[in-house]
Amino acid sequence: MGLIIVFFVAYAVPPMRLSEAGYGELAMAVALGTLFPALAFLLQYGEFHRLLTFATFPLTLLALAYLLVNDFPGFATDLKFGRHTLLNPPNMAVCHPRPSLVDPGVFPVLCNCALAGFPWGLIWPVFLALPFAVIQVIWLQRIAMGGRTLWKFLTALGVATFGLRLIYWPLHFGSDK
Repeated sequence: MGLIIVFFVAYAVPPMRLSEAGYGELAMAVALGTLFPALAFLLQYGEFHRLLTFATFPLTLLALAYLLVNDFPGFATDLKFGRHTLLNPPNMAVCHPRPSLVDPGVFPVLCNCALAGFPWGLIWPVFLALPFAVIQVIWLQRIAMGGRTLWKFLTALGVATFGLRLIYWPLHFGSDK
């Protein structure tokens, strides 16, 4: 709990203020994908499990993709007013030009989780989000080629890709205690 508090103080309060430095999305992705699920698991299970990293790393990548997709509608405004995000030019070297490509990259990581001993019964439902991730990548490529920008549709795809995984795992991860 103390780590989460320190993390959010660094996110919002000067001198670090990660939200203004352009790394706010990365900080929020770590919080949403790693810190909160780890705290929830610790409170339910009573101790950390060796496979918790396998559960939270892909979720962190999906959270990062979701937060970056949410930044696309305000990209021009952010450039105009000088706001820093991972999508703006000073940080573009850190961020892949098509951030949604991390979505399909998460699923091979999940297949490797099964080899490490993660129960397949917990992994296969996560693949329900795979069609949404593929559609999101295709939609971003259409936008990059000059297609229509339906930001609400793209944001809904990001929510579906991130949310389907977020809803399912906490309900079933600690059931084998």
